Order: sequence, then C-alpha cells, then structure tokens
Amino acid sequence: MTGRRRRVSSKQPPITPYYTPLVGAVTTHKRLDEMTSSEGCLWLQGLRGRLQQKMQREREYLDRRAARGTHTPTDEAYENDQRLEAELLALLEGLERGLAESEEHA
Repeated sequence: MTGRRRRVSSKQPPITPYYTPLVGAVTTHKRLDEMTSSEGCLWLQGLRGRLQQKMQREREYLDRRAARGTHTPTDEAYENDQRLEAELLALLEGLERGLAESEEHA
C-alpha cells in the first residue's frame, strides 16, 4: 500500500419527502385546513396506516422480548406508547370520518 487513503464519496442519496402516502397521491405538505376533504382523507389514511405499521413492529418486538423473559423500563415505556398510539389511531379515524361526512354534505 502506498499510504494513500481511499476517498469516501460525499454523495448522499436524494432526500425523499417525509410523507409518502400509502393510499392516493397526496404528496404535498399542505396544512390540513388547506386540503380538500378528499386530500385530507387520503393523508389521514396514510398516517393511520403508518401508525398501524409502527404499532405492529413494536408489538412484535415486545412479544419477542417477553418470550425471552426480558422486561425493562424501556419495555414498559413501549407498552405505554402502544396505548397512546391506539388513542391516536382513534383520533385519526374520527378526523377522517368527519372529513368524509363534510364532503358528503358539501
């Protein structure tokens, strides 16, 4: 070896938007009150789907740890997070229902 260092590429992968919907094509970062009812419903569905996936990953993680007999304060925090996330899911569902109803009456 000649003592030369290998140059590490400074190229970073392109930054993707933080929100890519699971349903529909809403890709903007509009505020909810600036969206149409349809856009709002699609955005909320995407949020709900991502939150459900997060909850499922956490539940599987907690179940694996419980099967090994492992339980720490962090596990307890994750259990509490599961309850909070369930409440947030209910909130998202209610918002989505409200938007859908407002669209029907418009």
